[in-house]
Amino acid sequence: MKMIRSMLVVLMFCGVAVAAQAEQDDYESKFVEIAEKYKTDSGFRAYVSRLKVAQFLAKQMIGQLEDAKQVKLREAIFSGGKGKPLSIAPAVDYFNSCESVFRRPITMGSLSSEEKGFLIKYYNWKLRSFCGQIASAGQGLSIAEPGFKNTYDYVLVLPLLHCFGGGELNVEQLPKWMMGSVPLGELYDRVLLHFGNSYQAMVLARERAVRAGEEFSESSFYVTAAKKCGVKKVYAAVDCLNRAIAASDVVDEKVELLFEINSLWSRNKNYELAAGAVRQIAEKYPEHKEAGRAIWLKHFSLSKCNQSEAILKDIDADLADEMCKEFRTRILYTKWWTLKRMRDMTGRIEAVEYELIRDCGDDAIVAPIFLSRASDLLSGHEYELAALQMKDVIKRFPHTQAAKHADKLLKKLKMMLPNGEG
Repeated sequence: MKMIRSMLVVLMFCGVAVAAQAEQDDYESKFVEIAEKYKTDSGFRAYVSRLKVAQFLAKQMIGQLEDAKQVKLREAIFSGGKGKPLSIAPAVDYFNSCESVFRRPITMGSLSSEEKGFLIKYYNWKLRSFCGQIASAGQGLSIAEPGFKNTYDYVLVLPLLHCFGGGELNVEQLPKWMMGSVPLGELYDRVLLHFGNSYQAMVLARERAVRAGEEFSESSFYVTAAKKCGVKKVYAAVDCLNRAIAASDVVDEKVELLFEINSLWSRNKNYELAAGAVRQIAEKYPEHKEAGRAIWLKHFSLSKCNQSEAILKDIDADLADEMCKEFRTRILYTKWWTLKRMRDMTGRIEAVEYELIRDCGDDAIVAPIFLSRASDLLSGHEYELAALQMKDVIKRFPHTQAAKHADKLLKKLKMMLPNGEG
């Protein structure tokens, strides 16, 4: 019985191999027929050129992966597994090297609809073959070097190049064994994190959900994807959030996502773009309950990148806006800080200082104002008055950065005062 089962398995595999060979022969014979018919057609020649570039790129990646595998096998035999870290070009480098080639559209107007349909199938079939070979090479390297986890990156290069310009990634170009739920999950993670392509990551995630019979939400996917990207992949993260905003019909969700974009750019220290995100809230949703916070964050972000003119252009109107009432003190402080960095603003600075101290003299937000006054006294060589002012800052606002700075200055100042008093 076991022998019969074994024979049946062998026959089954032989049947699959024969069928695959028959399919290959059929595809190739049809392609040769079309190639002969349209060998002078510029569109068809561009199509063939594109295929050759894809084949060349596949061979380059396969060669690199095979070479790395041989190096690791030799190390395992002759060095007991100890050797240098892998040194291979990232998959995204291969993508970038041929990006311009795949940008150009191919037009084959003289071919029939049936012929064009066949060439699309033929192209997908060839790419699936190339991707399968790349996957095999990557798996071979992962066996020789268990730390290698990037097979999916290299497999994705050709399919991503083929859909360059906005089309959806075609799963028909991927090896069939990658169509399972787990591989598709790995694939969309790699599209997102290695290539930074949030849209094609969504396409693969949606395909995985469809095949698994699960519900899928574009907006939810993009929000989750943005968290995966974080500040390390900030451009991809922001793209995800912008796509989530476009996919959402709920204003509160859109506003919250714009605040998250502001946070991402701020953590990335790209404050101009951070300001742009919250400016959208103030301009698109001026009546929203969070508009005041958005306006304050806009000014704060602009202050971090020294955009003084942009701040002063709108800040007085914003201070008078009822929507900004809750954040008025912080916006007023930003105005003071902006004026301090500009020349010939003494009168305006004093007016803002008076208003801040009058309205919130016990709030820690005014500590830098008193420290600034102490620094001015120090610059004018009025050391004793400067020392008194610094002591006042330390006493009234002991847990602020201004107090820490005042303490350091006071210690230096003791050397300059009579009898070392401070």
